[in-house]
Amino acid sequence: MDSSIRKLARFILVMLFVTGCNTRQTPAETVEPSTTFSVFQETDSLSIEGTLICAHCYALNQENTGVDHTLPESGFVKECASQCANLGYPIAVLSEKMVAGANVWVIQTSSQLFSDYMGKKAEVRGSLVTNGVIEPTGILVTTAPGRKQILL
Repeated sequence: MDSSIRKLARFILVMLFVTGCNTRQTPAETVEPSTTFSVFQETDSLSIEGTLICAHCYALNQENTGVDHTLPESGFVKECASQCANLGYPIAVLSEKMVAGANVWVIQTSSQLFSDYMGKKAEVRGSLVTNGVIEPTGILVTTAPGRKQILL
């Protein structure tokens, strides 16, 4: 019994020594700031101008920026964006310029509000939820006679 305790103690000491010798202190990693670093903080106000799109269909095919879409399995689907909005798929604003490191901003509100305005130019104002997601406080959509406010 004494022999097995000594072997166990010796084994533990050897393991501690080996692991202690292999532990290397590495210097703290320095990270260069990227060009897409967001200077916005949560609750900051944003104003994003762009085209209202179905985020789901855009993810499948980045040419799906209008109302009619081409999908991988279904092919051409007329009024797809409006149908997606009515079904509750996430709606986004596709901006021509980067805003806080993103040019596609998912609008965190009911998608059904947008079914008649898909593919139209819009200005969305609101608060940053996370990069690429905005909680709207106001939405203006460009329509034929002018601009229309969507009531939230």
